[in-house]
Parts: sequence; structure tokens; C-alpha cells
Amino acid sequence: MSTTAKLGLIDFDPLANGQDEFNKMTRVLDGLLHGKIRDKAESDPVDLNPAPEAGEVFIVNGVGAGAWVGGDDNIAIAKETVIGGDQTTWDSASDWTFITPIAGFIMYLRGFGAKQRYTRDSGGWSPVTSLADLGGGATATDTRDKIIAMLNVMRNHGVIAG
Repeated sequence: MSTTAKLGLIDFDPLANGQDEFNKMTRVLDGLLHGKIRDKAESDPVDLNPAPEAGEVFIVNGVGAGAWVGGDDNIAIAKETVIGGDQTTWDSASDWTFITPIAGFIMYLRGFGAKQRYTRDSGGWSPVTSLADLGGGATATDTRDKIIAMLNVMRNHGVIAG
């Protein structure tokens, strides 16, 4: 029995009854729940350097090309494709799982330190620079006051000491 690349979710024997569909779902969950993407700079996976590893997550930058045609601004998760041993290829659409994110979906762009989110209004990904960008308009003071109120309720009910 193998596991997924990031979170170690269980992959079952794909030859067993219906397990291949289950494995596809766990790989998608693995990519999305991990929340980190490797890159969003490319629109065609042949331009990726180094080559992707199975389970790595990318954002298709703008209009997809090559294996990413039709995956415009989507999340692309690399599948493992083995040809004649351990050679892996990423040059066809069947080598990728595409996920269309909903408005407000947030992913962390690895290596750049900026969170990215999909905004339907602008039709693409944009950086999240403050809590206000997440749509709540909460300030640090508002957030702190809410946390203090929750802690007081928990203290009053004996959930926490102090």
C-alpha cells in the first residue's frame, strides 16, 4: 500500500474493486489540503524547471498551453505517469488533474512568501496582502477583541483555566 506525496493519505491497490477512483480523490485532496503551490509563472508545463514531481501543485498562469490547454487559471496537480520503468512525463493533459477554484480559494505560493487567491471578479489569481483582502474587513483590534471574548466564555464555562 502506498501513500500520497504530501500528507501521506493511503493509496490502495488500483487493481482492486473501484480503488482507482478512490486514489484519484485522495491525490486531489492531498494537493488541495496541503495548500502549497510550487509555481504560477508558467502557462505550459514543458517550461517547468526542474520537472515536476508527482503530487506537486501549480497554478496555470493565464491561458494554458501544451498539456495545460483548457486549464486556464486552474490549479494543476501532477499525476505520476510511468512509462517503461521509472521515466515520468508531464507533456499531455492526462498527466495532470485540473481543479477550478471557487472565488476566495487561497493557496500558498512556495518560495515567494505571498499567499495567492482566486478572485472571480478579476478572472485570475491575486496576492492577499491583508485580512481585508479576505473579504471580512476585520482589523487587528476587531480580531483581538473577538478572541478575548471567546477566551472569557471558555474560562467562564471551565473549558480553560485562568
